[in-house]
Amino acid sequence: RGPYLGQKPPGPKPGIFAPGIVSAAYGMHSNVVFSPDGAECLWSLMIPPRGVGYSTGRTLRSRLVDGRWTYPRPAVFDGVKPDDVPFFHPDASRLYEMADRPMPAGHSGGGEHIWMWDRGGTDGWTNPRPVDAAVNNLPHHWQFSVDRAGTLYVTSTWNGARGIFRSRLVDGRYQEPEILGPTVNAPGSPGSFPFIAPDGGYLLFVRGRDELVVSFADGAGGFGEPMALGPEFRGILPIVSPDGKYLFFGRDQRSYWADAGVIAERRKR
Repeated sequence: RGPYLGQKPPGPKPGIFAPGIVSAAYGMHSNVVFSPDGAECLWSLMIPPRGVGYSTGRTLRSRLVDGRWTYPRPAVFDGVKPDDVPFFHPDASRLYEMADRPMPAGHSGGGEHIWMWDRGGTDGWTNPRPVDAAVNNLPHHWQFSVDRAGTLYVTSTWNGARGIFRSRLVDGRYQEPEILGPTVNAPGSPGSFPFIAPDGGYLLFVRGRDELVVSFADGAGGFGEPMALGPEFRGILPIVSPDGKYLFFGRDQRSYWADAGVIAERRKR
């Protein structure tokens, strides 16, 4: 019962989120994400193969119904299973995910692509479709993010550049992605695992192997010098809860969370 799967709110030091529920028997491949109204959460598992090979994934879903969270079960919407790294649009109108599934006619072929769903249907989400080719022409893998304006932030390699890119939504169409500047994508150490604040005011990402940093918007369309969140905040998959209260990140295939005040503290410096 209660917000965030009924877990006791964390303090400034990170702790494991929902042990035995989210951080459970199978490792996590995406962090847990909560809907803007706090009544739905999704996360993706990393299930080892029975034989030789790479792990398989499965996105789980739990909903707050009559004051209680439902038992986590595989997410299936309109008969389709979301694949990986689900992400709610800040206004709750859309759900995004990374998927390796057959593409509709007129779109590029195999590999991972970003898909989006509309709110609706008997299962809560409907009309799965890939985002525009301008974005999906880039090679994709793992966590991406979207702000309130619909701008997508992704990690990719494109036109000889590597790191975090941004694609703006203009008149309902995604534009050709642009690489963020050298403060985010430092030479030899480009950013990865982006999370953009709903208002675009700051960008969380991973620098190097597992250093979580925050970079604040500079008012000119770019981002300032990244600031490390500290030695206790090392991992991947940074995400801030929709209410702005909690910072989630992944480490050792578990979900950790802490008071998001650490971000505001960096803004004051």
